[in-house]
Amino acid sequence: MGIKFTSLNNKFKKAPSISFGGNASVQGEEDGTGNAGDTYAFISGNIAASGQSEYSSNLKPYLKSSPFDSSGYNAIPASALDDELLKPCRSQFTR
Repeated sequence: MGIKFTSLNNKFKKAPSISFGGNASVQGEEDGTGNAGDTYAFISGNIAASGQSEYSSNLKPYLKSSPFDSSGYNAIPASALDDELLKPCRSQFTR
């Protein structure tokens, strides 16, 4: 850990061909680099993969109430992602 990140309005899904360790969709892992005290985690609005929590418990001490930085984009809710992402495809196949 020791990084600053935002996980906002993502929809996590498990794929049968990919092994997915852990019981949380967003995980905090120590890799020996960085200082854990520098960790800044803003995690909000995500839909966790089936059977998982949104984030691992070791991230709790580092959770913040606002994003570290802004990308300038307006995030759409995770619950609307499928419709928004597939909208261009549907318009091409509508008869």
